Amino acid sequence: MAPRILLARHGQTEWSLSGKHTGRTDIPLLDEGRRGAKLLGERLHAPLERAARRRGRHQPPRPRQGDL
Repeated sequence: MAPRILLARHGQTEWSLSGKHTGRTDIPLLDEGRRGAKLLGERLHAPLERAARRRGRHQPPRPRQGDL
């Protein structure tokens, strides 16, 4: 199977809608941003579950603190 690459951008915020950009300010996600984050999490979780089953484990590996 060929490797897949997923590209993800930041979730939608008030600032991203208005054209403002931030690098250090923590702006809350809008509903659309939260929906996108949830969908991305589901897309990333499914392959981890399949890989864990192939290894004979029941739970996918938990991300380490530095991976988040």
